[in-house]
Amino acid sequence: MTLVQPFWGQPFSKEINETLVPPSFKEVVVEPFDGTQDPHAHLQAFQIKGSDQLSYKLFLGTLRGVAMHWMATLPARSIRTFSELAGSFVSQFAVNKVKKLEVVDLFDIKQGRGESLKSYLARFNNAMGRVDDPDQKFFIKAFQKGLKAGPFSDALALCRSSSMEEICARAEKHIEVQEDQLERTEAECNPDAWSGRTRDERDECVTNEHPRKGSKRPPLSQQQGDSKRLARMQA
Repeated sequence: MTLVQPFWGQPFSKEINETLVPPSFKEVVVEPFDGTQDPHAHLQAFQIKGSDQLSYKLFLGTLRGVAMHWMATLPARSIRTFSELAGSFVSQFAVNKVKKLEVVDLFDIKQGRGESLKSYLARFNNAMGRVDDPDQKFFIKAFQKGLKAGPFSDALALCRSSSMEEICARAEKHIEVQEDQLERTEAECNPDAWSGRTRDERDECVTNEHPRKGSKRPPLSQQQGDSKRLARMQA
């Protein structure tokens, strides 16, 4: 982020414009605002205690696109306090405010069919961040209620967690194991790695990874033996 000088109509008061940024001041890293994000979330980064003037300078350097154009249209010398700037900013981009959720809304989040644990956890965490209630027990109940039956849900039922932070840590370990197993399976069943395997071994690898519903296809050697026995019986 770059600190910029006053421009166009110079909406800030003379006092703000003449404020110098101390050489020792460490800039705050803030994501640019282009007019599509939540204005309240963006303003939270500029709560610099006892320094409205520095907040102005930092704020101006984060604006892009439509937001920059909005700033340029403000009347000259019309902004005297950061509260005035924040109020105008929120009013202008209020439509982008992210809707807050209630705890009960979390119970509507379900892990989709075929959705990975990683994806479900990310969706749940995103929604959880929009809930003001800090009660962990409701977060945990909602997360487990929406989780598909499987090894991870069984593990959570057998050994209960006391916080979502703990669940996230356990989920990350479970995801790492899943991804490692998937990589090994793909390596074992990759046709490029089959050059040293017999046809039966390749057939068994594919069969085990993609079984038919209700049954497991026998290896090729067993199929060939069954065919020969059937031919002798028919002779």
